[in-house]
Amino acid sequence: MVCFINGSLSLDNSNEKQPLKHFIQVCCSWGHKLANGTPYKIIGADAGEQQAVRSAVYKWNIKLKAIKITEASTNVNADIQVSFNSTAQKLEGSFGGVSALALHTLSAITARQSINNFDENGFITSVKISISRSTFGNILGLSEIEQITEYEIGHALGLGNANSNDDLML
Repeated sequence: MVCFINGSLSLDNSNEKQPLKHFIQVCCSWGHKLANGTPYKIIGADAGEQQAVRSAVYKWNIKLKAIKITEASTNVNADIQVSFNSTAQKLEGSFGGVSALALHTLSAITARQSINNFDENGFITSVKISISRSTFGNILGLSEIEQITEYEIGHALGLGNANSNDDLML
């Protein structure tokens, strides 16, 4: 579990302190649930897409020392589901007060989407990530799928968008 201790950062329950720099605090998004690991499941992907998802998860696992995202067996419920669609999904509803119809001239489809489910206390309980294999008639490559998955897992962990060009969560 990631938590602050006296102006230092503890990455596990050992209270071993490290100076605060370039860190991510995700403990509060999921409550204490992440302390025991988070299972994920890949749905509807071919072998290459599965490997792209596994590579994205691996990158997060090496960044987050005290949290492990692990692949669930087929008959286990997973906290994070990553599924694939053949084409990009149309946006529906209202986004920040702007309807999807009004967004059509900008972009009314998306190559990816994360839907976070919350409990009564506001903690994330599960996440469904949907990734499209193509958008605007272009088929996405495996490196693009890996990058999209890595980004969406950031949202699944409770991270918002960043404002730095060098940041994954841009």
